[in-house]
Amino acid sequence: MDRTTLLKFLEQELKKEYPTLFFSIDLEIDFILHCRGAMIPLEVKYRKGEQRIPLEIKNFTGRYPDKVNKTLIITRNYLHQEGNHYFIPYLVFPFMQL
Repeated sequence: MDRTTLLKFLEQELKKEYPTLFFSIDLEIDFILHCRGAMIPLEVKYRKGEQRIPLEIKNFTGRYPDKVNKTLIITRNYLHQEGNHYFIPYLVFPFMQL
């Protein structure tokens, strides 16, 4: 699966629960979920192995510190939590509750 296909898959999955999903084309972040008055930035980093918090996520949370309480980074196969940053393999994502 390539990144474009994965983005389309995630958009379909997210729209089931978040019909007002904001799909960011011009911003650095791939998706922004609005949930209970907060924003959840969702960035796709479809690489194998261990990963770091993406610069896009750091910049976004720096711009909106009062509105972001967690971030999601969708990965190929890396499952990890670092503070309020969650690295989620794409195969697990459809089974999560945000």
